[in-house]
Amino acid sequence: VIEDEVSQQTMYQYMLRDDYLIDIAPDAKTAIEFIRSHTYDAILSDIYLPDMNGLELRKTLLQNELADLVPFVFLTGSESDEIIKKAHDLSIDDYIRKPVAKDSLLRVIDRLIGRSQSLKKRLLGQILGDVTSALQPTISEDTTHWRLLSANRNTGAGGGDILLAHHIDNVLYIIVGDIMGHDVSAKFYAHAYTGYLRGLLCSMSNETSPATLMHKMSEAVISDQLLQQTLLTCCVLRLEKSSLSLCSAGHPGALVITAEGDLQRVENDGMLPGLIPDIEYTDTHINLRNGERLAIFT
Repeated sequence: VIEDEVSQQTMYQYMLRDDYLIDIAPDAKTAIEFIRSHTYDAILSDIYLPDMNGLELRKTLLQNELADLVPFVFLTGSESDEIIKKAHDLSIDDYIRKPVAKDSLLRVIDRLIGRSQSLKKRLLGQILGDVTSALQPTISEDTTHWRLLSANRNTGAGGGDILLAHHIDNVLYIIVGDIMGHDVSAKFYAHAYTGYLRGLLCSMSNETSPATLMHKMSEAVISDQLLQQTLLTCCVLRLEKSSLSLCSAGHPGALVITAEGDLQRVENDGMLPGLIPDIEYTDTHINLRNGERLAIFT
């Protein structure tokens, strides 16, 4: 709430304190400082302020993209039609004349915040739908002599699992990864990582070992500010006609499932990619007997 009169500040605090957390700014300069350093759900501003009027403040916020999408309401005692027109020309959400009644003020704020949250939810849902679709796991068995099966479970908006498969001549590389966290940001980081990993795979030859691929990934993470913002556990597999090797970095251990249904953990524990420079990784070669399977999971 941007208001210079102390009595009005006290009144707004009294009206809103039971429903909202409120910051009071006595002038436009203070308001801009608050808005630069905090995230607000709504902004209520008087038009007549001591240093800069509310119309100029609104223009400044729009021009600098400061909270330009946050619901904005003018509170004023002005009866001027010209002032009202200028206010609405600045893409405000509402205009309330003083004196302000508590019930009316709360209804306006509830309505604007509810609509803002609904629009954000819808937009985020559309974006997440596109991201989720792009992250859907697909594995083709073309040019391999292995029987492959992938399965996944939809856990809602969040989650950062990665499954990539890439053929280089007669060799198949599979990357299974998991971004730390279960919120929406994990899914966006997974999308960023996936794009990077696809590019990395396309730059490799069919002689590249899983350990070499993991090392290149780790070095790239160190030099990339975006990828440094989160942690990834990862397992890289390399499949040829009659051989299989893997390398793991902080990822749950792969399991060999015997023909009798027993489980045998594959020992290969490397450090998380990007923690320190020049991490060395090692390959583990696996020989599966008839009827045995290998399970990789997040």
